[in-house]
Amino acid sequence: KEGLERVASGERQTGIEGHRDRAANLEAGERWQDAVAEYEAALAIDSGLVFAIEGKRRAGDRAELDERLQGFIDQPERLYSANVLRLAGEGIREASQIPDPGPRLVGQATKLATLMEDATKPVPVTLRSDNRTDIVVFRVGRLGTFDKFELQLNPGTYTVQGTREGYRDVQHKLTVRPGERVGPVMIRCEEPI
Repeated sequence: KEGLERVASGERQTGIEGHRDRAANLEAGERWQDAVAEYEAALAIDSGLVFAIEGKRRAGDRAELDERLQGFIDQPERLYSANVLRLAGEGIREASQIPDPGPRLVGQATKLATLMEDATKPVPVTLRSDNRTDIVVFRVGRLGTFDKFELQLNPGTYTVQGTREGYRDVQHKLTVRPGERVGPVMIRCEEPI
């Protein structure tokens, strides 16, 4: 009986050490979610393992940061919102405070910083009209009547509306992307009512 208990204890210890080693290798490779799974497996064997409790917390925090930063990178158009831009900046600050961040995190922070810079860099937009249609760009303001109008807009989606007495109003959705000049976009009321 005592021999069986020693064998079981040895197998248990070997299992714990295996999870510890795999988790350490996964952390070194910045595979945080997989590392969390290894720590959870070790805790399933013994719920009081300090290394597994601390490792699960550490890897979980890094997995969450990794997922958050990657979300901004995968959907850069979200950065056109001031609130999302602020959250991305907080993510970069959090990443910069991590000692020995690893190449994946450094790469994510660098890429996200570039995307944030692009999201705040104005893009030239050219609008054309007929000198009779009153033009408004929502979130920007009233531009009035003109033949040609040049303006600078931050990346994002804008609605341009034209009104003219006796004519049906027109609207145009304008998508401004980083580094892409827009226009000329024609906005004029032509359909009499």
